[in-house]
Amino acid sequence: MDERKWKQAWAKLQGMRANVPDEVDENFVARYHTILEMIQDLLSEDLSLFRIADDQLEPQFLFAFEEQSFSSDLRYCDRAIMMSQLDALITYLHSLVEPPPFQKGKVGF
Repeated sequence: MDERKWKQAWAKLQGMRANVPDEVDENFVARYHTILEMIQDLLSEDLSLFRIADDQLEPQFLFAFEEQSFSSDLRYCDRAIMMSQLDALITYLHSLVEPPPFQKGKVGF
């Protein structure tokens, strides 16, 4: 395994986990899937179990007017589902490989 790429993928995953928005749109899910595929390729491991299923993405209701409802163009995933998939993936990865160590020390100038 390419250690440098593993560290990059792990950092991206941790960054995503630390910054899950209150409203998880399909663009966020797509970025998660990109990271997931990156890790899958590095480990040669099938991680499809940790994907967000397409049927978990739905348009968000915006408002109703004169018996007509309006929804967002973007589809959204429930934040709890996103968090559970992220946490499950991270837990699974910990069981497979040691996460890269983060060096403590001075940051910046």
